[in-house]
Amino acid sequence: MRPVIAILLCSLVLFLPACIPYGATHEYEEIGLSLSAQGSGRLAVAVLDARPYINPNEKSPKFVGVQRDAIGLPFNVETRSGRPFADDGLLVIARALQARGFDTSSVITSNHDAPDAVRQRLQASGTRSLMVRIVDWKLDSYDSSKLYFDLDAQVLSASGDVLGRSRVLGANEIKGNGLDPVGFAKLAGPTLFKTKAEELLNDPAIVSALR
Repeated sequence: MRPVIAILLCSLVLFLPACIPYGATHEYEEIGLSLSAQGSGRLAVAVLDARPYINPNEKSPKFVGVQRDAIGLPFNVETRSGRPFADDGLLVIARALQARGFDTSSVITSNHDAPDAVRQRLQASGTRSLMVRIVDWKLDSYDSSKLYFDLDAQVLSASGDVLGRSRVLGANEIKGNGLDPVGFAKLAGPTLFKTKAEELLNDPAIVSALR
């Protein structure tokens, strides 16, 4: 009996590391957004990470969710680029706006920045601007995935007045792939960001303000 137990223990030791999704990353920087707004003028763009759990004691600015191992323990998932999630979002949004004719300038932010400070920096550009805040974004994946999201956007005039705003928030459960939950989550996270960002920025209030 003892040899059998020893074999089982050895098998467990070998099996567990393969099930632990340590170092998992999701690719956000290559997302292509389909936007409705069309323009040709200058536009300053900022994306601010306002998630309350992004701080030195909890999660890194690169954090995009958790992937659970075979026994349900959560491991952090970060951006594949190694950049803060807000920076990947800024790259994706600015690129999509450029494709729609806007002459964009990117304003890099830190999760330590207050929203008013970011607005002042956008106003200093002397042109219209778009500010997107990430209030919540976390994909919790096991045999299925649940996304917690809260994104808001404001279009500001050169003088700082709000010309239009929109918001998308909630929690969506997505049926997963029990045979490959890690692979499923890798696709689900970026796909959901595309969907939510397009919903946010294609809101009629934002499209009208960007004209």
